[in-house]
Amino acid sequence: MKLILLFKIIFLPLLGLIFLSIPILSLVQASSLVLNPPFGNVEEGKDLVVDVVLQANGEVVDGVDIVLTFETKTLKVKEVKKGTFFSNYPKEVVDGGQLKVSAISPAEGLLITNEVVVLTAIFEVINTGGTRVDLSFTSGSTTDSNVVLHTSSKDSLTEVKNGNYSVTASPEKIEAARKQAASKPINPLPIFLLIVIALALGAWYVLKNRKPKEDVFIPEPFPLDRPPKVQ
Repeated sequence: MKLILLFKIIFLPLLGLIFLSIPILSLVQASSLVLNPPFGNVEEGKDLVVDVVLQANGEVVDGVDIVLTFETKTLKVKEVKKGTFFSNYPKEVVDGGQLKVSAISPAEGLLITNEVVVLTAIFEVINTGGTRVDLSFTSGSTTDSNVVLHTSSKDSLTEVKNGNYSVTASPEKIEAARKQAASKPINPLPIFLLIVIALALGAWYVLKNRKPKEDVFIPEPFPLDRPPKVQ
Protein backbone atom coordinates (compact mmCIF):
# COMPACT_ATOMS: atom_id res chain seq x y z
CA MET A 1 0.00 0.00 0.00
CA LYS A 2 2.80 2.34 0.89
CA LEU A 3 4.55 1.53 -2.39
CA ILE A 4 1.46 2.37 -4.41
CA LEU A 5 1.05 5.64 -2.53
CA LEU A 6 4.72 6.47 -3.08
CA PHE A 7 4.34 5.75 -6.79
CA LYS A 8 1.35 8.10 -7.05
CA ILE A 9 3.06 10.89 -5.16
CA ILE A 10 6.50 10.80 -6.82
CA PHE A 11 6.52 8.88 -10.11
CA LEU A 12 3.20 9.90 -11.62
CA PRO A 13 3.97 13.66 -11.51
CA LEU A 14 7.44 12.94 -12.88
CA LEU A 15 6.06 10.96 -15.81
CA GLY A 16 3.58 13.74 -16.47
CA LEU A 17 6.35 16.31 -16.69
CA ILE A 18 8.28 14.12 -19.11
CA PHE A 19 5.31 13.70 -21.46
CA LEU A 20 4.47 17.40 -21.27
CA SER A 21 8.03 18.34 -22.20
CA ILE A 22 8.03 16.26 -25.41
CA PRO A 23 5.80 18.65 -27.43
CA ILE A 24 7.80 21.61 -26.12
CA LEU A 25 11.08 20.07 -27.24
CA SER A 26 9.65 19.29 -30.67
CA LEU A 27 8.86 22.97 -31.17
CA VAL A 28 12.53 23.95 -30.85
CA GLN A 29 13.56 24.29 -34.49
CA ALA A 30 17.05 25.24 -35.57
CA SER A 31 19.00 25.10 -38.80
CA SER A 32 22.51 25.92 -40.00
CA LEU A 33 24.16 27.15 -43.18
CA VAL A 34 27.70 25.95 -43.84
CA LEU A 35 30.25 26.34 -46.61
CA ASN A 36 31.78 23.22 -48.12
CA PRO A 37 34.73 23.04 -48.22
CA PRO A 38 35.37 25.28 -45.20
CA PHE A 39 39.07 25.70 -46.08
CA GLY A 40 41.60 24.72 -48.73
CA ASN A 41 44.22 25.81 -51.26
CA VAL A 42 43.60 26.99 -54.80
CA GLU A 43 45.93 28.19 -57.57
CA GLU A 44 45.67 31.68 -58.98
CA GLY A 45 43.91 31.57 -62.35
CA LYS A 46 41.76 28.61 -61.37
CA ASP A 47 38.28 28.51 -59.80
CA LEU A 48 37.26 28.30 -56.16
CA VAL A 49 34.11 26.17 -55.94
CA VAL A 50 32.07 26.45 -52.73
CA ASP A 51 28.76 24.76 -51.85
CA VAL A 52 26.27 26.47 -49.54
CA VAL A 53 24.69 23.67 -47.52
CA LEU A 54 21.51 23.87 -45.42
CA GLN A 55 21.53 21.57 -42.39
CA ALA A 56 18.30 20.92 -40.48
CA ASN A 57 16.54 18.18 -38.52
CA GLY A 58 12.86 17.91 -39.42
CA GLU A 59 12.16 21.55 -40.29
CA VAL A 60 9.63 22.41 -42.99
CA VAL A 61 10.86 25.54 -44.76
CA ASP A 62 9.34 27.95 -47.25
CA GLY A 63 12.64 29.29 -48.53
CA VAL A 64 16.21 30.38 -47.88
CA ASP A 65 17.98 33.72 -48.29
CA ILE A 66 21.74 33.50 -48.86
CA VAL A 67 24.06 36.50 -48.49
CA LEU A 68 27.69 35.64 -49.20
CA THR A 69 30.46 38.17 -48.66
CA PHE A 70 33.84 37.77 -50.37
CA GLU A 71 37.05 39.73 -50.93
CA THR A 72 37.05 41.46 -54.30
CA LYS A 73 40.86 41.80 -54.37
CA THR A 74 41.20 38.02 -54.68
CA LEU A 75 37.83 36.69 -55.86
CA LYS A 76 35.27 37.43 -58.56
CA VAL A 77 31.91 35.69 -58.99
CA LYS A 78 32.10 33.61 -62.15
CA GLU A 79 28.95 31.47 -61.94
CA VAL A 80 26.17 30.45 -59.56
CA LYS A 81 24.77 26.92 -59.92
CA LYS A 82 21.36 26.44 -58.36
CA GLY A 83 20.63 23.38 -56.26
CA THR A 84 18.00 20.82 -57.25
CA PHE A 85 16.10 20.76 -53.94
CA PHE A 86 14.32 24.12 -54.14
CA SER A 87 11.93 24.77 -57.01
CA ASN A 88 12.51 28.46 -57.68
CA TYR A 89 15.38 30.94 -57.43
CA PRO A 90 13.83 34.39 -57.95
CA LYS A 91 16.85 36.43 -56.84
CA GLU A 92 20.53 36.38 -57.81
CA VAL A 93 22.45 39.63 -57.38
CA VAL A 94 26.16 40.43 -57.20
CA ASP A 95 26.68 43.75 -55.43
CA GLY A 96 30.33 44.61 -54.89
CA GLY A 97 31.67 42.02 -52.49
CA GLN A 98 28.28 40.40 -51.87
CA LEU A 99 26.39 37.60 -53.59
CA LYS A 100 22.67 37.53 -52.74
CA VAL A 101 20.52 34.54 -53.71
CA SER A 102 16.98 33.52 -52.68
CA ALA A 103 15.55 30.01 -53.01
CA ILE A 104 11.79 29.33 -52.70
CA SER A 105 10.01 26.10 -51.81
CA PRO A 106 6.68 24.93 -53.27
CA ALA A 107 3.50 26.15 -51.55
CA GLU A 108 3.42 23.18 -49.17
CA GLY A 109 7.01 23.79 -48.03
CA LEU A 110 9.92 21.37 -48.02
CA LEU A 111 10.88 19.02 -45.21
CA ILE A 112 14.61 19.12 -44.39
CA THR A 113 15.72 16.02 -42.49
CA ASN A 114 19.48 16.18 -42.99
CA GLU A 115 21.29 18.54 -45.35
CA VAL A 116 20.76 19.90 -48.87
CA VAL A 117 22.91 21.98 -51.22
CA VAL A 118 21.17 25.32 -51.75
CA LEU A 119 23.65 26.59 -54.35
CA THR A 120 27.19 26.28 -55.63
CA ALA A 121 29.19 29.50 -55.95
CA ILE A 122 32.08 29.46 -58.43
CA PHE A 123 34.64 32.23 -57.90
CA GLU A 124 37.39 33.21 -60.31
CA VAL A 125 40.66 33.62 -58.40
CA ILE A 126 42.31 36.87 -59.51
CA ASN A 127 45.09 37.35 -56.96
CA THR A 128 47.25 35.45 -54.48
CA GLY A 129 47.09 35.50 -50.69
CA GLY A 130 44.63 34.43 -48.01
CA THR A 131 40.95 35.04 -48.70
CA ARG A 132 37.60 34.49 -46.98
CA VAL A 133 34.03 33.72 -47.98
CA ASP A 134 31.49 34.44 -45.24
CA LEU A 135 27.79 33.87 -44.78
CA SER A 136 26.38 37.17 -43.55
CA PHE A 137 24.18 36.43 -40.52
CA THR A 138 22.93 38.33 -37.48
CA SER A 139 20.33 36.77 -35.22
CA GLY A 140 17.02 38.59 -35.56
CA SER A 141 17.96 40.40 -38.79
CA THR A 142 15.82 39.95 -41.91
CA THR A 143 18.24 41.53 -44.39
CA ASP A 144 20.95 38.87 -44.35
CA SER A 145 20.96 35.04 -44.54
CA ASN A 146 17.71 33.46 -43.32
CA VAL A 147 15.85 30.13 -43.29
CA VAL A 148 12.09 30.78 -43.33
CA LEU A 149 9.89 28.21 -41.58
CA HIS A 150 6.66 27.05 -43.25
CA THR A 151 3.42 28.86 -42.23
CA SER A 152 5.02 30.80 -39.35
CA SER A 153 7.55 32.77 -41.47
CA LYS A 154 9.97 32.62 -38.54
CA ASP A 155 13.72 32.42 -39.09
CA SER A 156 15.13 29.09 -37.87
CA LEU A 157 18.74 29.91 -38.76
CA THR A 158 20.90 29.81 -35.63
CA GLU A 159 24.42 29.18 -36.94
CA VAL A 160 26.66 29.70 -39.97
CA LYS A 161 30.09 28.27 -40.76
CA ASN A 162 32.31 30.32 -43.05
CA GLY A 163 35.25 29.54 -45.34
CA ASN A 164 38.93 30.46 -45.21
CA TYR A 165 41.14 29.74 -48.24
CA SER A 166 44.72 30.21 -49.40
CA VAL A 167 45.47 31.27 -52.97
CA THR A 168 48.90 30.30 -54.29
CA ALA A 169 50.65 31.51 -57.43
CA SER A 170 50.47 29.33 -60.52
CA PRO A 171 53.62 27.46 -61.65
CA GLU A 172 53.81 29.70 -64.73
CA LYS A 173 53.79 32.85 -62.59
CA ILE A 174 56.43 31.43 -60.22
CA GLU A 175 58.71 30.59 -63.17
CA ALA A 176 58.20 34.04 -64.70
CA ALA A 177 59.11 35.71 -61.41
CA ARG A 178 62.25 33.54 -61.12
CA LYS A 179 63.39 34.48 -64.62
CA GLN A 180 62.74 38.14 -63.98
CA ALA A 181 64.80 38.05 -60.77
CA ALA A 182 67.64 36.22 -62.55
CA SER A 183 67.76 38.73 -65.42
CA LYS A 184 67.64 41.79 -63.20
CA PRO A 185 71.08 43.56 -63.01
CA ILE A 186 72.78 43.61 -59.62
CA ASN A 187 72.80 46.98 -57.87
CA PRO A 188 76.47 47.84 -57.08
CA LEU A 189 75.62 50.31 -54.31
CA PRO A 190 75.11 47.73 -51.49
CA ILE A 191 78.40 45.99 -52.44
CA PHE A 192 80.25 49.35 -52.46
CA LEU A 193 78.87 50.23 -49.02
CA LEU A 194 79.95 46.85 -47.61
CA ILE A 195 83.49 47.40 -48.93
CA VAL A 196 83.67 50.90 -47.40
CA ILE A 197 82.44 49.61 -44.04
CA ALA A 198 84.96 46.74 -44.09
CA LEU A 199 87.84 49.14 -44.88
CA ALA A 200 86.77 51.53 -42.13
CA LEU A 201 86.60 48.73 -39.57
CA GLY A 202 90.03 47.46 -40.63
CA ALA A 203 91.60 50.92 -40.30
CA TRP A 204 90.04 51.40 -36.86
CA TYR A 205 91.36 48.04 -35.68
CA VAL A 206 94.92 48.82 -36.89
CA LEU A 207 94.98 52.25 -35.22
CA LYS A 208 93.61 50.90 -31.98
CA ASN A 209 96.18 48.10 -31.70
CA ARG A 210 99.27 49.94 -33.06
CA LYS A 211 102.28 49.91 -30.68
CA PRO A 212 104.53 53.00 -30.24
CA LYS A 213 107.91 52.94 -32.02
CA GLU A 214 110.81 51.73 -29.85
CA ASP A 215 113.35 54.38 -31.02
CA VAL A 216 111.29 57.27 -29.71
CA PHE A 217 112.67 58.60 -26.39
CA ILE A 218 110.04 59.22 -23.76
CA PRO A 219 111.48 60.93 -20.65
CA GLU A 220 110.48 59.69 -17.25
CA PRO A 221 108.22 62.01 -15.30
CA PHE A 222 109.65 63.86 -12.24
CA PRO A 223 108.07 66.16 -9.64
CA LEU A 224 108.07 69.83 -10.49
CA ASP A 225 109.02 70.90 -6.93
CA ARG A 226 112.19 68.84 -7.11
CA PRO A 227 114.28 69.95 -10.10
CA PRO A 228 116.64 67.36 -11.46
CA LYS A 229 120.19 67.31 -10.05
CA VAL A 230 122.90 68.68 -12.27
CA GLN A 231 125.88 66.35 -12.38
